[in-house]
This record gives sequence, structure tokens and C-alpha cells, in this order.
Amino acid sequence: MGNNNRSNFNTDTAGVVEIANIRRAFYTPTYGTPDLLFSWLLNSARDALEFTGGGQHQKKETVGHKPSHPPEMYMAGLLLCDENFIPAAVLKTYDHHYKLDFIAGTIQLRTQLYAVAQKSASFFEGRILESTFVARHAVTDRVLVQISEEEIQKPNFFGLELPFLCFHT
Repeated sequence: MGNNNRSNFNTDTAGVVEIANIRRAFYTPTYGTPDLLFSWLLNSARDALEFTGGGQHQKKETVGHKPSHPPEMYMAGLLLCDENFIPAAVLKTYDHHYKLDFIAGTIQLRTQLYAVAQKSASFFEGRILESTFVARHAVTDRVLVQISEEEIQKPNFFGLELPFLCFHT
């Protein structure tokens, strides 16, 4: 899985991954922070679409094409094969909550942003097959910042740079 950089501002490493149309969520006690998981999850979701043909529903010439295996099942299989994820009923709210929706083609992360003066919940979202994302304030739904995929790939982006960008725009 992704790099092993940990955020200096957030010590809660647990997270949950939900996949639309899959009954169970996947809990990770140690790799839930966005700096560890987001890029890996995004790339795995892209692989799931590519390997199953699920990304083809977005092209006009293949309207009506249904993949032989849904990307949701492929992605769930990846998480089941990874010893860092446990299928579970989620009864608690975690600081890092990921949602993948292959029909809508979206990835969403609800996380806590920690800045020196404040802690705030935010949504980080984008389309799986695109390379631009937005961070939104969880309460007001106001767009805080637009972010490129290049920025996301930087070490400690979610723990250090994203809080700075969101609170200083």
C-alpha cells in the first residue's frame, strides 16, 4: 500500500472505506490517514474500473455496455486480500471515512483537518477518472480549495499542506 508518511497533526490512524453496492464497509485500524491511504485507494479504484471495463460506461460509443464483473466487487476483493482491512459493520464515526461510488465515478473522503488554531471537518472529493479534486467545509459545503492530483502525491499533503491551503484561502 502507499507510502508510510504519517501526519504530524493527526494521530488517529483508523479509517473506514465504504463501497457503494457492497454491504460491508472495510475498517483499517492503522492505515486510514489520507496521507497513507488516499492515493492508493484512488489508484486501486482506477485499476478496478480498467480491469472490469467499468470505466467504459462514461464513453458514448459504449452506452449500454455492462462490465462482466462490477468494479465494486473487484475493489472489495482487493481490500479483502489486504490484511490491513477488516470487513465490518461501522458503528462509530472515524476521522477518516472514504466512499467509493463506481456508478457515479466518485471518490469522497470525510476527514478532520487539523490546523494549529482549530480542528475542522471537511469533505475531499473528486471523480475517480479525473485529476482535480476539491475540499469542502463539512458544515457549510463551501468549496475551500481546488487541488490537482500532483499536489495530492506530495508527502504529507493531507496532514500539512491541505489544512494550510483550506484555512488560508
